[in-house]
Amino acid sequence: APTQESGPSDLAVTRIALLRDGRVSVTVGNRGPGDLVGQSVFGSIRDHSTRGETLISPQRNLPVGATITLESTVYRVEQEMDIIAVVDPFTAVQDANRANNALTATLSPLPTATPTQAASRVE
Repeated sequence: APTQESGPSDLAVTRIALLRDGRVSVTVGNRGPGDLVGQSVFGSIRDHSTRGETLISPQRNLPVGATITLESTVYRVEQEMDIIAVVDPFTAVQDANRANNALTATLSPLPTATPTQAASRVE
């Protein structure tokens, strides 16, 4: 049977997405060679101003090849902007490759529908 290669995990931000309500979701994957065992996954999101939020998962295992999605609770995107997501910003995890710990994406909220008045019918 194949054996799991031992070694540190390699956490990487693989996706940043905008939720319908303007909150941000960040997908983090473990590229290995080792599993992340019994630890929380920390992340942070921010824009180019002073706004940001720290994200945290409950303690868990994150096997090689698995992903976890972290979501903001108070941080919301209200206009098009660049969002920077970083996994393990406090370097709490032994990580094989820190070069893939950050990702930047431009997010833009869905346009809000403008109410239109029904045409009046004159007879």
